[in-house]
Amino acid sequence: NKSEGTKLSENGDFTYNYFDTRSKTASTTGNYTGVYDMSGGAWDFVMGVMQVSEENSSPASGVDASNNSGFNGYYTKESETKIDGLPWPSKKYYDLYEFSTSTYQYQRGKLGDATKEFGPFSRVLYYRISSGEYGPARIISSYNADSAFFVYSSAPWFVRGGSEHYGAESGIMHFAYANGQGAYCYGFRIILTL
Repeated sequence: NKSEGTKLSENGDFTYNYFDTRSKTASTTGNYTGVYDMSGGAWDFVMGVMQVSEENSSPASGVDASNNSGFNGYYTKESETKIDGLPWPSKKYYDLYEFSTSTYQYQRGKLGDATKEFGPFSRVLYYRISSGEYGPARIISSYNADSAFFVYSSAPWFVRGGSEHYGAESGIMHFAYANGQGAYCYGFRIILTL
């Protein structure tokens, strides 16, 4: 139930009104010079990927020839490999997770990347379809109820943040799975660590 200011002189919960010093803002510092878009907006790819299979500990390029990251390597759904793509960077630049066919195996998380710190994870009914009938469940973390879906064989790449249609479930600790292929709602962030 937040509003976006669409005019420079209009107050909004997400935008700063330069003509009104009492205007609310969504920046991390509480003013217009802060960092924005910390919750929702677009999915952000991160260098977190699952291994190809239980037997093959190589990182998965993607699901198949049509749905992959562009890195050379094996697919999780085919015996073929991508050979016309980019070479993988050094292992120090990506996190590799154990293989699974289930998105609910959170014990594969790693401390330091917010896939393990914010458990326990719980399942909540997502929406009511009709009287007595409910839609698919969503999984939420213990951090601000951000959604949490782990990588699995049909979607071996991690994305973060969540797009705007997730609403309150989106957040800086929201993580989910993807097949590796780019899409209109996926972006990326460059993070500098010292």
